[in-house]
Amino acid sequence: GKDKNKDKHKHEITLSATLRAISGQREASLSVREGNNPEAVLNGKSLTIPAKFHNMKSKEKALMRGMADSAGLWMRHHNAKLHKTLMPQNAEARHAFNAAERARVQSLGINEMPGMAGNITAEVINTIKTKGLDNVIELQEVPLPEIMALLVRQRIAGLQPPHEAESMMQKWGYLIQAKIAKHITRLNKVASNQEAFAREINSIIEELQSTGEETPGPEEQEQSNEETSEQQE
Repeated sequence: GKDKNKDKHKHEITLSATLRAISGQREASLSVREGNNPEAVLNGKSLTIPAKFHNMKSKEKALMRGMADSAGLWMRHHNAKLHKTLMPQNAEARHAFNAAERARVQSLGINEMPGMAGNITAEVINTIKTKGLDNVIELQEVPLPEIMALLVRQRIAGLQPPHEAESMMQKWGYLIQAKIAKHITRLNKVASNQEAFAREINSIIEELQSTGEETPGPEEQEQSNEETSEQQE
C-alpha cells in the first residue's frame, strides 16, 4: 500500500540522482518496478530496474545501486556508433564483445570511484545466479561472455571474480586466461580508448574461436565437423 509506494518513490529519487550524476546526462531517468525479469533494462537514457520493496536486505539495495552505476557508466563512457562498427558478425562473438565492453566501462567507474566495486559485484553475482552459472558442473557450453567480463574487470579494475564464479573459473576461466595472457596484459593500456580496446577484444575472441575455447572430445569433434560441412553446403 502506501508504505510500499513511499519506498518505491524514495528509491527512484535516490537512484535517479545517482544515474544522472554518474552519466553526466541531466535528462537520464530511472524507474523501479516489481516483476519477474531480474535484469535492468536501459532504453536510450531511460533505465528500468527490478526491485522488491518489502524487507529489502542490504545486498538487494547494493544490487539496485549496481544496476544504476553500470547504466550511468555505460551512458558516460560508451560510444554506440563506434561499438556497432567494430562489433563482430558472429552471434557468439558478439555476445562476448558486448560483455567485454560492459566490463570495460564498469572498470573505468571502479577505478574512478572505488566505492562502486561492491555495487558492481552485487550486479555481477545477480547475473551469474540468474544464468545458473554459479555451479557449472553440468553445463557443456562455455559461458564466454561472462568469463570475458570477469577477466576484463580483474585486469583493468583489479576486481577479483566473486565466490559465485569460482566453479566457472575452475572449469574454463583459468584455461582461457592462460591462452590469452598476452592480450589480457594489454587491456590496461587501452581501457580508456574504446576503439583500441575493441580491437584487442576482437583479437582475443578470434584467437579463442580459432583454437576452440576448450579441447573437444572425439564425439564433440565429429559433431563440430558435421556442423562445419553443413555450413559450407
